[in-house]
Amino acid sequence: MSREGNRGWFGVLFALMVPFSALAAGDNRDDIRLYTLYFNDGAVTSKPLFEGGIGFADFDGGRRREISLRGMTPISSRFELGGELFLRDERYDKGSVKEQSGLSDIRVVGRFHRKLYRVLDHLTIGGELTLPTGKEELGEQRLNLAGFVAARKRIDYQLIGVATAGLYLIDQDDNHKISLHSGAGLIYTVDERLALSGEFTFHTEEQFAVLVGGADILIPDKGRIRPSFSLGVADGAPDVAIYFGYSQSL
Repeated sequence: MSREGNRGWFGVLFALMVPFSALAAGDNRDDIRLYTLYFNDGAVTSKPLFEGGIGFADFDGGRRREISLRGMTPISSRFELGGELFLRDERYDKGSVKEQSGLSDIRVVGRFHRKLYRVLDHLTIGGELTLPTGKEELGEQRLNLAGFVAARKRIDYQLIGVATAGLYLIDQDDNHKISLHSGAGLIYTVDERLALSGEFTFHTEEQFAVLVGGADILIPDKGRIRPSFSLGVADGAPDVAIYFGYSQSL
């Protein structure tokens, strides 16, 4: 997959401008989360939240299937902890090895929230640690560290804006490199049971850029069905990906 690199940069600049373009106040609907930016969307977790899902992705030279589990739980009114783990199966079109399966590294996230009245609904400062517990043949076994900030803002009665940026110390080819991770998203609440979202995520060192569109559907048991579709716009991202998730608060 060959793409022009500047498309990702233009997308970043445009997407980061949108969420901060308004100063209206209001309820920020923290029960609605983004997808790629699940941990970086500035939402406050008031009670333990878990999400399980299954994903399918097509990338240059192969395909991926994965089962995921992630979640957040509050430790106090301002601080929360979360984590994420994948079970992956990858199949390759070329090479002597045609298939690899195994667990991903464990991602651990901590977040601290503050309100900025009349400016932002929430400002989040967070940190991440990736524990090298996964299968090396799947590109895992990497110790990564990160720090990020995220902002969440209700733009009008139905529209919520999110923006985030962070510096990630990533383990790449036995060398640690600093990568800028940035992203932005919009959440449109159609009604009390349905929300639609769009987001853009960009990672400099990994040449990863992806556009994601999703839906958040509240069902009678107070759980949420969360499908999404992703389109890669840089060589480090899957060409296309589909995700089906179920989210539940305890």
